[in-house]
Amino acid sequence: MKFLPLVISDYIYTFIPTIYLTSLNTFYYDKYNSIRRDKILSNTLDSYIRDMIRKDNSYIIKYIISQYSHLWFKQKNIFFSSIKYKDYYSYILDYSLIQNSNNCYQYIKQINMRQ
Repeated sequence: MKFLPLVISDYIYTFIPTIYLTSLNTFYYDKYNSIRRDKILSNTLDSYIRDMIRKDNSYIIKYIISQYSHLWFKQKNIFFSSIKYKDYYSYILDYSLIQNSNNCYQYIKQINMRQ
């Protein structure tokens, strides 16, 4: 027997907080991503974005882009590692290249094409 019966696995899932379910797979991330988004404070959003880029997690970057990319061109004069970027978009695009996050880079690059 490789899998638990469905009744048992469903019962087990009732004890797992939904915030942790979002990390399991794409189904739960789609279903509960609003809960995760509410838990991320605005002052930690930048850290969260950088962490997803470092991990080259393009699936989550797609959601972040859909929610926040309209603000990326409004944030001006971003400083990182003694480099001045004209806006947050330029910073994130460059950061994805530095981290060798090719999948994230491709999604972030598409934002500029839509603007």
